[in-house]
Amino acid sequence: MNQILLGTTNPAKSKMLEALLINLRVRVLKGHEQNIGPEDEEQGTSHTAIAIRKALEWSKLFPMPVISSDGGIEIPSLNNQWSSILTKRQTGNERTSDIARAQNLLELLHGKEGEERSALRTEAVAIASDGRLVATWQASGLPCFIAYDAEFPVPENEGAWLESLLITPSGRRWWKMDSLDFENIREPWYQLREPVEKLLADFMLKEGLHV
Repeated sequence: MNQILLGTTNPAKSKMLEALLINLRVRVLKGHEQNIGPEDEEQGTSHTAIAIRKALEWSKLFPMPVISSDGGIEIPSLNNQWSSILTKRQTGNERTSDIARAQNLLELLHGKEGEERSALRTEAVAIASDGRLVATWQASGLPCFIAYDAEFPVPENEGAWLESLLITPSGRRWWKMDSLDFENIREPWYQLREPVEKLLADFMLKEGLHV
């Protein structure tokens, strides 16, 4: 049976990666459900570099293709206080809860109004196999605003603290958008699905697998 590993310890990110594979007949293993995983994988000077490192490190531990990602949010009004590359690390450490992480970003934006709360999302995805890079992509889109409060879905999607804060220019929360909304505002995950599907289908056929 064809298998692919979602190379992440973040359950919310795992769901987003799995959505990229929805049209492929593959068995999905989730990194956050495994007993082992790489250490100190978030190193690099760009989202693409970090996504590549994650995929390579996970692929050294599991005998199957691995897909990993890295993303963040650009917030121009925070200037030198903020870097998209460090989105997660600027809001806490690995033990920081989603609610606390969201609150930390809201505190950074305290007193900022209107366009000062504008943001742009970026995601990078990489696929690796046997410790070798297969392909990588990066997409930017979802021009949005940071809300004044966090709104988590019910039940809560663990690890999706950033999505709890995002609203579109029309005022819709990220959680309440549908595929048409994502297409219209070029949500990065929506942009990445087609090239990921095509590459993986071609790769697995080349490797003698069926998709």
